[in-house]
Amino acid sequence: MSFLETYGKEIFAVIVAAVPWLLDRFKGKARLQYSQSHSHNFLVQQPLFDPEGELVREVQTANTRSFIVHNAGRQTSTKVEIVFNWKPICNIWPLRHHTEHVMPDNRYAIVFDSLSPKESLFIHILSVNGELPNLTTVRSDQCVAQYVETQPMQVISRFKVRIFSALFYIGLFTCVYMILLGVQKLGLIPTTA
Repeated sequence: MSFLETYGKEIFAVIVAAVPWLLDRFKGKARLQYSQSHSHNFLVQQPLFDPEGELVREVQTANTRSFIVHNAGRQTSTKVEIVFNWKPICNIWPLRHHTEHVMPDNRYAIVFDSLSPKESLFIHILSVNGELPNLTTVRSDQCVAQYVETQPMQVISRFKVRIFSALFYIGLFTCVYMILLGVQKLGLIPTTA
């Protein structure tokens, strides 16, 4: 008796049990990610005077920070909420309809109706002569966003990516073929006549 004849029912039972789990595991879900793309402090060589004409600061500072919120999933995220410790001077790109409100503990929230799959929002905040608020929460009705570390990188040409992909798949198919050939040599799979 061959391996499949002996253990065919057990293998089939495991496959039948695993298929619904795999389908649920890989079905399209909303998956929010956010990252801080840049932060910078500018020294502004302009003195700051109070209303009486007294010098307050010789040099002023302008602090900036940029965030990216991205839906990496395959389903639309609804009611995307971005919360800062307090209200900053803010620029949102691309321009989208959103609502703003201050929470009972004075935190500042920006709410977008939805974020489509593979869509991104860029939020740039600014503070002059003061601290920038921390981004405390990014969430939607479907999930809580995951922080992703990002950094600038070299752009690789499409030609190189396609060559790499072709070589990868050739290697993958070769490995699968060699494994099947080895299993066939061991007698676990019957050879064709």
